[in-house]
Amino acid sequence: MALWRSRENFSPEDWAWINEASTIDSAFERQDIVLGIVEYPSFEENKDFGLDRKVNGKEYYMHKTQPPPKKRESIPIWDLVIKDMYVRNEFGKKKYGVALQANNGRDSLQDAYEEALDLAVYLRQTIEERKTSGKLI
Repeated sequence: MALWRSRENFSPEDWAWINEASTIDSAFERQDIVLGIVEYPSFEENKDFGLDRKVNGKEYYMHKTQPPPKKRESIPIWDLVIKDMYVRNEFGKKKYGVALQANNGRDSLQDAYEEALDLAVYLRQTIEERKTSGKLI
């Protein structure tokens, strides 16, 4: 398979993995994964990358396997989220004078997208903090 980067850029092990890709697009993504350009693969066949390998000495957090959750004696997370939603609804009603409703004159897709961007930033911050602290926070 002819690819856009030369074989000399890759170890024999990585080159073999790249050439096992089922499509040219997946092979391109594999090249970018090995070179550290892509951290989180989009092709299903590439998603297991990082389970037993490193790229340039770096392990990929998103692809580590996790043990099943342990049963704990604590409040279920669903209950906490439902309580948070109730509190957030009350906050919104006080701030805006009305509960959130459909057709309220705002672009809910834009609002949700901006909230998702904020979430992504906070999630990435936590991932970086875990890397530098060497522990789960």
